[in-house]
This record gives sequence, structure tokens and C-alpha cells, in this order.
Amino acid sequence: RAEAQVQDVTRQVGSAGVDLLVHPAAVNVGLRTARSWVPRGAPVTIDIVVVDHDGRAVSGRAVDVSLVSRGDPWNAQPEAPATRAACRATSAAEPVSCTFTADSSGWHAVRADVRDEAGRVSRTELMIHVAGPAGPPRVHGEANRFELLADRAEYQPGDTAVILLQPPFVPAEAHITVRGAGMLATHRVRIDRAAYEWRLPITEAHISGVSVRSDVVDAATLAARLDREHGVLVRSGLHCAPEAH
Repeated sequence: RAEAQVQDVTRQVGSAGVDLLVHPAAVNVGLRTARSWVPRGAPVTIDIVVVDHDGRAVSGRAVDVSLVSRGDPWNAQPEAPATRAACRATSAAEPVSCTFTADSSGWHAVRADVRDEAGRVSRTELMIHVAGPAGPPRVHGEANRFELLADRAEYQPGDTAVILLQPPFVPAEAHITVRGAGMLATHRVRIDRAAYEWRLPITEAHISGVSVRSDVVDAATLAARLDREHGVLVRSGLHCAPEAH
């Protein structure tokens, strides 16, 4: 931000300011992926385009792209950033792509560097999440916190939203609430793996926007507590007796 002050002969002061956008280079690189999260071991395809400051595509620029692991931000012992894969692409009038294999779980940054004619570097980062088992123990006080991750930013009626649930314990019982202008639906699901995909068909009732909330409880602890405190048998079985004659 640039600011200036001026004072006239009567010592009255006037001031003005302006916000300036400073680019690191004469070109920028844009990144896009079809999903905001992917299962571990799945391919991740990144679309790449290089543009100038007027938004025109710039061809023939080398773009260095890397997949850098960031781990789980809630872990008490976050892992150090590490490059998992890298590729080099050459920009064109239409988007080009790089494909990586997501072999480690947690948050990852897709990092792209491009240079202009003067050798100045412009960097863009895109965050994606790779679903998988939990890592090291989490920070005290945050052990019961987890995020719901939708696979896309926008949907249309007829689409299906795929939402990732990664509770801090497995197995778990989840109560999922879908709200719009009011309560739209509730669902109860059992989560038996570290990365659980829950699907929500999008209808016209969701056009105004919806929020999804999940409350989970430790299924094993809940069963033991109900048995102990209330005498409620939450397991079921069949007893087979010989046929009476």
C-alpha cells in the first residue's frame, strides 16, 4: 500500500492511499484438479496453464510441478514437508497436465514454478487431501476434532457429492445432519475404516446451499458403556436349539 500526505500554507493536511498488486514475475501459473481429495494410491491429475497479467495464455514456458506432503495439521508431531513426486510440463494455448500417484495420506501441496523472460519465478500452490489412516497422536484437546471434505466446490442437481469422513477413532457410529433453510435429512452410518466416503445425491432442494455436520462416537466404547451402565445389549446373536419332539 502506498500513502501520501500533503500540507497547504494553512497547515491543513490531506492524504490519500492506494493498494498495489505486485506480481513476482510477468507470468503466472494456474492449477486445477477435478477433486479436492483422493483416496491413497489413486492418480492425481493436475491441469496447468500459464497466463500473463491480462489473462492471455502463454505457450512454451517450462513449469516445474511437485507434490509436497504436508501431513495432518492436527497431529502433535506433524511430519516435515517432503516432495513425493515431480514433473515438468511445457505450457500451451490449452491446459496441459501432470499426473501423480498419491501414495501417502494427509494434506499435500501441488507446487508449480514458472519463470518469465527475465528469469523471475512465480509460484502457485494448490492444496489437496489424500485419504488414509490416521498418523501420529493428535494435539491434546483436538483429539475429537476432524473435518468433512467434499470432493468438489460446486454441484448441480443430479450430481452426487462424495464427502470424506476421517474420525479420530474406528469403528465409529456417525450421525449425519443435512441442513438447508431447515432440517433436510438425518442419516446414521457405521464407519469401519479410517477413510469413509459418504455420498449425498444433490437435488433441487439443495440449490440454495446446504451444510453437512457429523457427530461421531467410538462404537466400541459406546457398546461397553451401554452394557455396563444401562444393561442394554447392543450385540445380537442367534441361539439354535434342537427341535423338540
